[in-house]
Amino acid sequence: MDDVAMVLNMLDVFVLPSKIRESFGMVLVEAMACGIPVIGSNIGGIPEIIKDSFNGYLFEPGNEKDLTDKLSKILSDEKLRKQLSANALKTVENRFTVEKMIEEIEEALTK
Repeated sequence: MDDVAMVLNMLDVFVLPSKIRESFGMVLVEAMACGIPVIGSNIGGIPEIIKDSFNGYLFEPGNEKDLTDKLSKILSDEKLRKQLSANALKTVENRFTVEKMIEEIEEALTK
């Protein structure tokens, strides 16, 4: 994880432009945990991680204009970048810690 965090911390924004169904974009959670704004395809499990315009942006797979518009928006607006980053960190702390994941697995097993 140290190498991943080191690389991610060099980025201004992280984009996961999947065209096929992603079951879970763990790399998005890793980027969010580093405070990196994220953009991902609105496909598979990605929308379960990214809440559009709150902790990142979603775009329709293959819609390059939508992707470039959202990328430009993030890169040109420091205040927006900081807000998305702060919300991304909160999302990781509230939903994707090891403790939270264990708690959710235990809940699912008792149902």
